[in-house]
Amino acid sequence: MDGVGLAPMEGVSDFPLRLWMSVTSQPLFQVTPFLRVTSTYPKNIPVHWAPELLLKGLGDKLSYSLVPQLMCPEPGPFVETAKRLLDQASFVELNCGCPAPVVVGKGAGSGLLREPAAFHNFISTCLAELGDEKLAVKIRTGFESSERYEELIGALKGLPLKRLTIHGRTRAQKYQGYANWEQIQYAARELGIPVHGSGDITDCGQFHARLTEQHKLAGVIIGRGSLRNPWIFEELRTGIKTRIEAKAIVAAVECYALILEAFSANQEELYGLCLEGTFTQKIHADYEAWQQLRHQLKAILPRHQNSLISKKSLGKVKMLWNYFRSSLPLSLFNPKILRCTRYEDFLTAIKVHLEALDQVDPRVSLSWQQNYDWIYAGEKRPKPKSDCR
Repeated sequence: MDGVGLAPMEGVSDFPLRLWMSVTSQPLFQVTPFLRVTSTYPKNIPVHWAPELLLKGLGDKLSYSLVPQLMCPEPGPFVETAKRLLDQASFVELNCGCPAPVVVGKGAGSGLLREPAAFHNFISTCLAELGDEKLAVKIRTGFESSERYEELIGALKGLPLKRLTIHGRTRAQKYQGYANWEQIQYAARELGIPVHGSGDITDCGQFHARLTEQHKLAGVIIGRGSLRNPWIFEELRTGIKTRIEAKAIVAAVECYALILEAFSANQEELYGLCLEGTFTQKIHADYEAWQQLRHQLKAILPRHQNSLISKKSLGKVKMLWNYFRSSLPLSLFNPKILRCTRYEDFLTAIKVHLEALDQVDPRVSLSWQQNYDWIYAGEKRPKPKSDCR
């Protein structure tokens, strides 16, 4: 198996999150959020999108490999940008999965899955220009439904792709319901290329069930499951459920906030820390190591700011916390924490709740809680089951 990596998440899995995930539990590889490509954009590939590839020597000082993902409705501009990236990356991935209406309306993302024949022509045209195993593709199981899924898989037969990644939902499903791993397994059986699966991996139990049932899979990527439990990659490697000191959770959250702020306010210094090897080793649950990273990050931030963390960075931290809280004890799910408008108040609220837990047990157990799944799928609250018969 190629291993387990961090899935691309638009607006989420940017460089700061990738850095933080790498020291939290070290995914083997990570995929960038898509870079939208048109006939006029980008003239120059933005460094902040993938500094691991675009800054000399930086990728060598990190623990993960990076897969660049592009999204484009036409082969020509896609190939032009992909060729520029192939100087730094061994292959480039094409996004054929994004369900956003504005993306689909322009014929990109999962809009490329409407017609299997057109899908085949797009992929084969790109391969002819890029070469064998220089292109990977990420798809869903269909557009409006999965009725033509077998045709889509058939459209890829015989094509020398580097790999195919399948999110086991249709475009119409977005993130609702549960992924269809039988369809992912179908592709793994039918195609002579590595197939990676995606969807609903939230703990060791689900991961090992997929490995048992879907034994032909070459790898797995995890998106929202890694936000709900950022320590999941280490858990999947070791099979050991994470138990972490409350103070280490606080320090880890602080470090994410500081990485975000450094990336916003002082990118060159942050890149410098990377080149020094600061983010090479896994920290996992080591409180002292989190504290050391915290001090290093604070040292590179401007001193004149009224608040150490800006509202923009706080918004990103709260987004992560909104997912992460679902793996923590019930008291941490308190919505009042997310309503804090100042970073200092937000951090204090977390500390207060964790300190209360610390008096009972100094180590917090991280657990997937299925009753919260509907929230992160964008679904309505399920009605309580009636006892009436």
